Amino acid sequence: VWAHPELFQLTDDRRPSWVAGVPPDYFSADGQLWGNPLYDWKAMKADNYDWWHKRVAKCAELFDVLRIDHFRAFDSYYAIRHGEQTARRGHWEKGVGYEFLKELASKSDCVIIGRAADYVLRDLHPIRIFVYADMETKLKRCRERQKEEEASLSDKEFIKRIQKVEKNRSRFYEFYTGQEWGCRRNYDFLVNTSHLDIKMLAKNLATLIKESNL
Repeated sequence: VWAHPELFQLTDDRRPSWVAGVPPDYFSADGQLWGNPLYDWKAMKADNYDWWHKRVAKCAELFDVLRIDHFRAFDSYYAIRHGEQTARRGHWEKGVGYEFLKELASKSDCVIIGRAADYVLRDLHPIRIFVYADMETKLKRCRERQKEEEASLSDKEFIKRIQKVEKNRSRFYEFYTGQEWGCRRNYDFLVNTSHLDIKMLAKNLATLIKESNL
């Protein structure tokens, strides 16, 4: 922000004019006041998102996968006037949308992963795929990737963690999209991965979509 103040929503003395957060929801009655300055998307567009291109390019030198957090904000984001003590008195602003993502993809060799991407990109009619598995398979896969501190957890405790994560994912999706997470009418494909190899499945789905011109 200090290096490129012209790309953020700041006052003349470089203080935030509007900051980020989320409105009151099931997590907090006051919402979440994060306090970080918001992007000035008009200014960023004026130089063809050069700051973003450089940022992604640098990350690509270091990592194989780049996850852009709070992906939903590309569709619309919550703005709170700087100085507010809670996030109650904010408002929604229209995000930069697909135009930015298309520009980013045109100049970067990348795969973009974001929560609720099917909703954010809904105007483009994307192929919507929901993958799921039975609890036995979920537990097995989590055990294979478990952190050191999770090794002592019983299967029952691990299952509770899985259920908590899925509950939060469902609430997040439903709160921000107004749609039911995992409901078949919201997807083009629902795939039970319980007895399938994930990498092979992804490859076959990509081939099917490409050859079917979907």
